Amino acid sequence: MEAVKQENLLGMDIRSSYSQMSYQVEGMEEPFSYEASEGNFQIPNVLFYGKNTKKWYSGQEACMREGEEEGVLLDKWEVLFQTKEIIVGKESYTPKQLFVKMIALHIKHVVGTLQFDRIVLTAEHEKYLLKELEETLQKELALPNVIVQRIMHSTAFTAFALHQEACHGVRNVGLIEYYGDEISYQYLGRTPAGDMLQVQTVPLTGEFRRIKGESKDEKFATMLVNVFYRYRTPIVYLIGDGFEGDWMQKTLKVLCHNKRAFVGQNLFTKGAFFFGKEEPEKRNPKLLADGLCQYDIGIVATIKGQSCFAPVVGGGCDWYGRKNTIQFVLEDQKQIVIVYQNLRTKELEKEIFPLEGIQKRPPMTTRVELEIAYTSQKEGYMKVKDLGFGELYPSSRRIWVKKFSLDDERGRING
Repeated sequence: MEAVKQENLLGMDIRSSYSQMSYQVEGMEEPFSYEASEGNFQIPNVLFYGKNTKKWYSGQEACMREGEEEGVLLDKWEVLFQTKEIIVGKESYTPKQLFVKMIALHIKHVVGTLQFDRIVLTAEHEKYLLKELEETLQKELALPNVIVQRIMHSTAFTAFALHQEACHGVRNVGLIEYYGDEISYQYLGRTPAGDMLQVQTVPLTGEFRRIKGESKDEKFATMLVNVFYRYRTPIVYLIGDGFEGDWMQKTLKVLCHNKRAFVGQNLFTKGAFFFGKEEPEKRNPKLLADGLCQYDIGIVATIKGQSCFAPVVGGGCDWYGRKNTIQFVLEDQKQIVIVYQNLRTKELEKEIFPLEGIQKRPPMTTRVELEIAYTSQKEGYMKVKDLGFGELYPSSRRIWVKKFSLDDERGRING
């Protein structure tokens, strides 16, 4: 059997102030994490336009250029995203356009002439995973066929953990994020039914502030005792600038008691890389987590005389670009039965999609194309095209579109 060629992959984590990248191309035995400087994997999210050169620069190059020539420096993206338009030179840009330009320049500068088949982006906030990144990266990198995917941190964390030898055979894995004054805990484990993986995110900032203690170390250690009592994990990963310095003494004792702890700063970018590595073989598992699609959506189909649920778009994944199309012959010429399966409750709910005004034809002579797409975690659309039935019954070219809205908490479908 001919071996499947390994894709050239790049994983990227995007934050408000910096980005990180890990990639692997043919000839490399292991993924390489790009270092902005020795031991530093963070690429500053800075964009600079030089008035003399009339060129754009990003990252470290932008920082250096800012001291060498007059121009415009953009780095406060939290503030800039609240602005409608920004004038640079003689051109007007939206903050989104400039942010996308910066990410494209980051990648272009780091990878140079390397060719990639797939780029996977993850980010701390959904607002950084802009749809415009897909088309722009293809154009800016001169890679018209590159596949660009966007995933949330929970998905990247899961992909990372599944590829660590230390996690093999372990039922639960923990992740503590500590950035600035914000602390959170992510708990990766099985659902109560044991049929799916799930990530539970627990905010810890408020709990940390309420705990009494003489030092940050003492308060943090007390908080961890409480967390590990509720969520027992043999392995814990720690990331974030809050862990920098040598302040952890009591905290380390708690972390190392009957468990293994790992400190690092490139977990999410490697997770994005590993997600991309498994995607061609469709080996990324379904995952329940905040922000991910919670429903399988499909139709009622008859197979060997039995009615059954046939999924068209799967849940348990990120909604970005989640779309699929199928073709089939209508049994009931006037409507399609849409089925939603809640992945948490396993309950099936049905909804009628009426095809008003469809041409009258004999039974089983109307072929249609059904497209289902998510446009957010809980919203999307369905589109049906009348394809007719060959030369005997030509297509009417009619199209029906219906939006859907999913209430995850109550399991209610709003058409």
